[in-house]
Amino acid sequence: MNINWDTYPKSSWLKNFDDYICLNKITIPGTHESCSSKNRLKINMFNCQIGDISSQLEAGIRYLDLRCHLDKGIIGLSHGGADMYAKLDKVLEDCYNFLLKNQSEFIFIKIKKEKNKLTKIGGKMGLGTLDTSNSKFDAAFQNCIKKFKSIFYLKNEIPFLKDVRGKIILIYDKGIESKIGLDWSSKELFNKQGEWNFQNYLSITDSQQTKLKLVIEHFKKAKDSTNSAIYVNALNASGSLDLRKTPESFADYLNPKVADYLDKNPQGYYGIINIDFALKDHGIKLINKIIRANNFLLSGSLKRRNAVKRISSRNTAG
Repeated sequence: MNINWDTYPKSSWLKNFDDYICLNKITIPGTHESCSSKNRLKINMFNCQIGDISSQLEAGIRYLDLRCHLDKGIIGLSHGGADMYAKLDKVLEDCYNFLLKNQSEFIFIKIKKEKNKLTKIGGKMGLGTLDTSNSKFDAAFQNCIKKFKSIFYLKNEIPFLKDVRGKIILIYDKGIESKIGLDWSSKELFNKQGEWNFQNYLSITDSQQTKLKLVIEHFKKAKDSTNSAIYVNALNASGSLDLRKTPESFADYLNPKVADYLDKNPQGYYGIINIDFALKDHGIKLINKIIRANNFLLSGSLKRRNAVKRISSRNTAG
């Protein structure tokens, strides 16, 4: 099957994939800090996206990175502690509505609890402490997902596509004491590249080139992999306190470079690829290249027995 991904509807790009493909064989476009399109501090260093969750899903994104905080019993979205004008219940509602219309699709959601919230104090930035109790956060999270629980995949094993069409696949990180879903800390489930802090590099160019090298090295590891882990490759980077090195400056360099790499290496398994500024023009082009990498699955060049391998870290531990 030969699909032109530049014109194919991204809202249903998984429609023609075999039900018995395992998710550790599908190359998936994702976003880093998915809700960070604007922040209450109005500081560019905290912004990593443009556009809302619904727009990202329509564009083909199938992995959402949600950093959360608990404030007065409500779970909000934040980046580095900066509030992002977003609430988790609204994000889940957007995902639910998208999946209701696009039953062929799934959405990975990774939940991580942030510890602090930045506030402006006397014109300066200060660190305001929020409720850091994991038990209270987990209770609020359980309450938040209650009305959507029927569409959540909560097992700690990598599923077949047939098991998760129309569902949210939960990945739990810090703050989820109930440990439901896929365990982000498990090296058997996830093999990650996430270097992001380039504050100590002398130049922006050196920082960008170093990050690109790390990304490509992880691509090669994923493509040559014989294990069952899902590879996760984060394209995000910044200079932390070096305000010249914003997430957008890295994205403007990395997204076109990674798209060029995928043009030269168009098919194969590359894992989940998390993008900053995914809805900018270079991000949209990159999403198309990421999805196109799966053509080998559609063409049947990968035998089913190699595409259905499953793993459960709980079973392995037992």
